[in-house]
Amino acid sequence: MRHLTFGAAMLGAALAAVVGAGDAQAQAQRLVFSQQEGHWTIYNIDRRCYAVNRPLSEFNAAPFNALILALARGGPLTMSVHFWPGQFRETSPHRLILRPGSRSAITVPARATSDFALETSEALSPGFVQDLRTSDTLTVAAEGVSQSLVFDTLRIGFVIARLENCAQLL
Repeated sequence: MRHLTFGAAMLGAALAAVVGAGDAQAQAQRLVFSQQEGHWTIYNIDRRCYAVNRPLSEFNAAPFNALILALARGGPLTMSVHFWPGQFRETSPHRLILRPGSRSAITVPARATSDFALETSEALSPGFVQDLRTSDTLTVAAEGVSQSLVFDTLRIGFVIARLENCAQLL
């Protein structure tokens, strides 16, 4: 349920910033960066920046088949992948298989944050991030799940750069 709340929190913060709901100073501390780049939405919630591969209204309505990159100031880049409902148990260990473009796949440990989402347990390696920056697709599989997901990452280099800019503002 964490990512359902995450999607609602992201949308709520964006809407509150636009309509001026609540204390303006508190909202200013929460939302310091917001940018749309193609189908990617990049912005922060509190002390962490996120890049979601879909517009927030669409993501909030159906947070499946989604890719989210996250970065805190001075922290590592992590990834969350949303599959379909009922795929994962939060108490079990998991592994994501990530293949940027036609490059070699890597397998990384992950934890379930809901019955449909896995988040990397460790920082993404600099070599993987470099491969990702120059790839036009990312194929993601989870051990034990028969269906892989393929994401358009044609503009991911720009998206990661904007995510890094966002984290510097925190």
